[in-house]
Amino acid sequence: MRKISLTLLVLIGLTFAQTIKVVETQVIAQKNNQTEYAFPQFSPDGNKILFTSTGYNGLWVHDKNTNETVQLNDLRGAGYKPVFSKDGDRVFFRHDEMVNKRKHFAIAHQSIENKKIENIIENERDISPPKAVGNKMFVYKKDDMPVTISYEDDNNVCLLEKPTAVELNIFTENSNLYLEKNGEKSILNPVGEGHYIWGSLSPNEDKILFTVAGRGTFVTDLEGNVLLNIKNANYPNWSVDGKWFVYMSDKDDGHYITSSDINAVHVATQKTFPLTTTENKIEMYPTWSPVENNILYHTISGDIEMLTVEIQE
Repeated sequence: MRKISLTLLVLIGLTFAQTIKVVETQVIAQKNNQTEYAFPQFSPDGNKILFTSTGYNGLWVHDKNTNETVQLNDLRGAGYKPVFSKDGDRVFFRHDEMVNKRKHFAIAHQSIENKKIENIIENERDISPPKAVGNKMFVYKKDDMPVTISYEDDNNVCLLEKPTAVELNIFTENSNLYLEKNGEKSILNPVGEGHYIWGSLSPNEDKILFTVAGRGTFVTDLEGNVLLNIKNANYPNWSVDGKWFVYMSDKDDGHYITSSDINAVHVATQKTFPLTTTENKIEMYPTWSPVENNILYHTISGDIEMLTVEIQE
């Protein structure tokens, strides 16, 4: 009995030892009369912040080191799932235009330093936004088939015969959760049928994070065994070490979001910590820096903000 009591005391001590608190809130960009900003993301080294407008038109980049923000372009649709190159020196994005009342897409890359834009793919009807797989390499989907593009300079574009295989990847597509291993993908769907969204692999590649519409956010192991389920947890994103994830807890009236705050969860203890508790502000779509304890989000009014958090293990 004494051994059991001591074990319980140790477990309780561990539970309460895990804490996270906000030490600074910084406004990265404030809306102006023309533009409301949205959907920020960090560069791979965490030094730059890329964001768009609420209508996905145009791209802006903020340099954390210089505290300067510049507009990269005003292209239509460029803000829908753009990505940094692996070195963070350029961005890949899809943009669109209407031709004879039909939407046509192009995929471009743009240097952050000189803002030069080069279209690599043009005048396509059914292509996905690109995903970076290198500094000068990206993959996109055409008619649901992956295509990998590599280029050495602006005049040397090469279509690779086979897509670059990722050793292990998790993603959601067409309401399913997929496990991709060495180029082969299979449907996982650990909790049965449903609308799976926001799937991702933990940084140490031993856990899976995803949301099922109407059922909350889940953490599982690689075999799909459920480790954690939190209701009303949307847009979950891993911390840099994979011990935590952040999400938005939002409510709506059936048409509009009426409230939303940012929370963090410690996976091992399943304990939730509120990071924002504002009554007059609606914070949404958080993302954690890949290298440090900074968290980005945008407000419903069109501002980009960043939290700096302190974690005690």
